Amino acid sequence: MTLQIDDKRQVILNCQTNMIVLGGPGSGKTTIALVKADKEIGSLNKHQKILFLSFARATVARVQESASQSISKDNLKRIEVNTYHGFFWNILKSHGYLISSISPLALINPADAAVKMSHLKADERHQEFVRIFDDEGIIGFDLFAQKVKEIFTKSKKLKEIFSRAYPIIIVDEF
Repeated sequence: MTLQIDDKRQVILNCQTNMIVLGGPGSGKTTIALVKADKEIGSLNKHQKILFLSFARATVARVQESASQSISKDNLKRIEVNTYHGFFWNILKSHGYLISSISPLALINPADAAVKMSHLKADERHQEFVRIFDDEGIIGFDLFAQKVKEIFTKSKKLKEIFSRAYPIIIVDEF
């Protein structure tokens, strides 16, 4: 990875708090995020990882390829790359019993949800997602963030476990 570390990028590398990095396509946002992840691995405890989330599977593949070319194999093992939806679905599958009496939860894919709810207005669509979750244990992507938040609110211990496991989370292309 040949990236010029100018003053602006150095600020990103030195930052120890939450931040948002804005830039157009090809400006190096993902690349600097990987450089930042590689730099921060040394600050992690033995069993901790950096969580690198992206919105699309194609981006995840690109990130994994780029990371494998620029980050050592040992450090690469300490970076978990996943989609936002994949990561949240794993939490919902494993811990959905905390927020639903129906177990296991089932997923309605976006195409099926679009067909099923095509006749509904936006506010009705959300209510239908809530209804099918409550009544049938079926969840759509629209509820992922809300339901994972409910899980972490209900179980402080689980929230602490995930927070300790992934003390650094990078959200790319969201």
